[in-house]
Amino acid sequence: MRMQSPRKAVRSTEMGLFEKMMGHARDFSRAMGTTDEEVEHAARISPREAELRTELAYDIEQGSGPRRLALLFSGDVQGVGFRWTNQSLAQDRHLTGWVKNLPDGTVQMEIQGPPQALAAHLERIHAYYARFGNRIWLEAADDAACLPSDTNFDVRY
Repeated sequence: MRMQSPRKAVRSTEMGLFEKMMGHARDFSRAMGTTDEEVEHAARISPREAELRTELAYDIEQGSGPRRLALLFSGDVQGVGFRWTNQSLAQDRHLTGWVKNLPDGTVQMEIQGPPQALAAHLERIHAYYARFGNRIWLEAADDAACLPSDTNFDVRY
């Protein structure tokens, strides 16, 4: 009998919860007049984000400590309050780091905290912007060294 890896086992559980949450976001969006096509386009996540969510779910299951992630987003991420929304949502969950617009239209972010809070942050960003039909696409995600002295989440210029 072939054993399934712990990461894959966790992924199937997490995706069910995520799909439920996105279903509620889609219902809200429809009520607000956003078309189904706009909602479905915005609800998609990148393959890299799916992989990261699986890693975070595994970390949660294992009781792992804080992580710091270096992220790069593309899509509808400039001129829509993306940096300020990330700052507000990060502060709500006591996450630290920074977010910055780049000249090529992407947004760079470093974010640090417990895996559960990091996973919730990603879900909240998508839920917030899906109702407007905005596509948020995680292009890259890498681990960075945790900074114990980091106490805020800042918007950088």
